[in-house]
Amino acid sequence: MKNELLTLGVLLMASISLGCQGLNMDYGKPEAQFLEEDVSRLGQNYIQKKITIKGVVTRIDVSQPKDVSVFLGHGIECDLDDFANAAIHFRIGETVYMDGILRKCEPGTILLEPAFGRDPTAPFNPKK
Repeated sequence: MKNELLTLGVLLMASISLGCQGLNMDYGKPEAQFLEEDVSRLGQNYIQKKITIKGVVTRIDVSQPKDVSVFLGHGIECDLDDFANAAIHFRIGETVYMDGILRKCEPGTILLEPAFGRDPTAPFNPKK
């Protein structure tokens, strides 16, 4: 019984820990907002933080249903995970606002993971 309670406690703590990222994505305010052309230059201090990027959709990849991505200009990948249905709402050439956790930030390789489309009427004040 003691081992079962310990296991349950560990599982509960892990789910709470992992769930915090989900809560941050759903309800957390972005730490910073960027235009797509400024992320590689200004985003380094926001690795592992939620940010918003305004950019133009250049490509949509749904070839792997469990790993769907929307790409913006300047090498930005927005990983939608397995939400293929969300990807069908994006159009190439469309200007979008994407919220996500900044995982990589190098010139030509910028990754938001996980990422979700954001309400374009919400406040947007990009860093310059």
